[in-house]
Amino acid sequence: MTMSRTLARSYLSTKEYDKAKEYGQSSLTKAQRIGSYSEITSSYGVLANIYSETGQYNKAFEYQKQYSIYRDSLLNENKAKQISEIQTLYETEKKEKQILEQENDILSLTNNNTKITTQRNYIMAGSMALGLFGLFGFQWNKVRKERNDKKEFAEALIYAQEEERKRLARDLHDGVGQSLLLIKKQLESTSQVTLENQNLISETLQEVRTISQDLHPFQLEKFGLTSAIENSIQKVESSTDIFITKEIDNIDKMLSDKAEINLYRTIQEAMSNIVKHAEATAAQLIIKKTNSEISIQIKDNGKGFDPELAIVTSKSLGLRTMQERISAVGGELKIMKGENGGSVVDIYLNVAS
Repeated sequence: MTMSRTLARSYLSTKEYDKAKEYGQSSLTKAQRIGSYSEITSSYGVLANIYSETGQYNKAFEYQKQYSIYRDSLLNENKAKQISEIQTLYETEKKEKQILEQENDILSLTNNNTKITTQRNYIMAGSMALGLFGLFGFQWNKVRKERNDKKEFAEALIYAQEEERKRLARDLHDGVGQSLLLIKKQLESTSQVTLENQNLISETLQEVRTISQDLHPFQLEKFGLTSAIENSIQKVESSTDIFITKEIDNIDKMLSDKAEINLYRTIQEAMSNIVKHAEATAAQLIIKKTNSEISIQIKDNGKGFDPELAIVTSKSLGLRTMQERISAVGGELKIMKGENGGSVVDIYLNVAS
């Protein structure tokens, strides 16, 4: 089992995914046959990593879920053992107490009995305190590990989504977009294109460019984060009746590439929520920078909502993804009700020195 799992990890590292899946599944089958919870847990973890790296996120999620179930079972089993050991220690101490009391009664050594009883109580209290501290530490480590595992998995999914968006955008721009442009030029050169066909080709070409831009903001790479944000806001202004005011400091080159794309997507999602749900007539975007921090505030005068309730009950992943993106780059995001109605989104990002 260990050999199969080792081979699966080895093939995963060399990107030989078919062999990695084969040995990973073999390891899981053997572990299930002998009923080893620890081996089953490790095998599910390896398979989750394999399918996540190959982009098969549904299978990756299922294997990750099974990994969490078996891991929790192992943790609960260890917890039960610890409780049993504490109980045994307690019972042992209790028996020692009875023996000491009987000896003290026989010898009538009242002073020694008091001293021994005091010492014994200290030992019992210390043992129980140590046991409780151990249980508390165990639970805290468990919660922290689960939180880190979920955070890492969410970050991996967001990264994979961005890479797929980038690939699709490039294919649209370089493939479909170029083909449409070539067709348009050929028809214009032969003087056989009608005005209606020319308009149709132009509209289709513009639609492909818009889809490509939405999938991956190439302007971010060409002109910088500040220009990309301003262009995104300009698109909202030109396509809606919302009046938008802006105060945007230049924040180019202040963040890593990962932080830039996550911040851009978060602002984009916040503006999209205003357009789709807020029923607002006005909005404001403020971006301020210092030597150590970038602060962003997005406000609207719409109908507002309860952010905590929306995150819990909403079927949309928008608000959750905004939180995950900012958290992934070490920032902080707060969503609140506005004092005079509407909603307020505050974002804080530390600037790498």
